[in-house]
Amino acid sequence: MWFSVILFMVNFVFLILGGLLVLYAQQNPEFINSVQGMDLDKQTDRLFPLIALDGDLGSLIGITFLLGLVAAAYSSADSALTSLTTSTSVDLFRVNEWKNKDKAERIRKYVHIGMTGILFIVILLVNAFKSQDVINTIFTLAGYTYGPLLGLFFFGIISKRVVDDRLTWTVCLIAPILIYIFKSYEQEWFDGYTSGHEILGVNGLLCYIGLWSLSKKP
Repeated sequence: MWFSVILFMVNFVFLILGGLLVLYAQQNPEFINSVQGMDLDKQTDRLFPLIALDGDLGSLIGITFLLGLVAAAYSSADSALTSLTTSTSVDLFRVNEWKNKDKAERIRKYVHIGMTGILFIVILLVNAFKSQDVINTIFTLAGYTYGPLLGLFFFGIISKRVVDDRLTWTVCLIAPILIYIFKSYEQEWFDGYTSGHEILGVNGLLCYIGLWSLSKKP
C-alpha cells in the first residue's frame, strides 16, 4: 500500500516535469524549429532529449537528463527481458524439468540473447512506423496485445469455470483480429466514429466472452 502511495507521487512529479518541458519548448520555439519535420503535438517524447542536449540548461543538467533516461530505459528493458526469457524457457521449452542442467542453462542463455534481438527489432519497427508519440503508440499496440491478457486475467479471477488450454490460444488470436477488422471499418459502420484506447477494454471483454463460451462448469 505504501508503495502505491509513493508510486502515485513519483508519477505526479513526472507529470509536472513533463508539463514544464512543454512550457519551456513553447517559450523557446527555436528548439522545435531546429528539428525538421517535428510536430510538438505529436512528438512530445522527443522534447526530453532535445532540451537536454540543445537547451540552455548546461552540460551537467544535460548529462544528468541522459543518465536518467538511460537508467529508466535499462530498468524497463531488464524487467521485460527477464519475463520473456523465463516464460519462453519454462512454459515452452520446459527447461525446469530437464535433467541435464548444463544444457538447460545454455538454452536459457540462448533464449535471453534471442529475446534481446527480437526486442531490439520491435523497438526499431515501432520507431519507424509510429505516427504519434511513443506513449500513444504503445497504448495503440497494447489495445491488440494486452487485451487478451486482460481477458485471461479477469476470467481466472472472476470465473470458476474450466477452459480447455488447447483452445485458449485461438481465442487470444481471434479477439485482436476482430478488433483490427472493427478498427478498419469503424468510420464506415458508425458514421465517422473513431475509437481510442478504450479498444483495450473491448478486446479484453471479447476474450473473456470467448473463454466463457468454450468453458464448462467445474
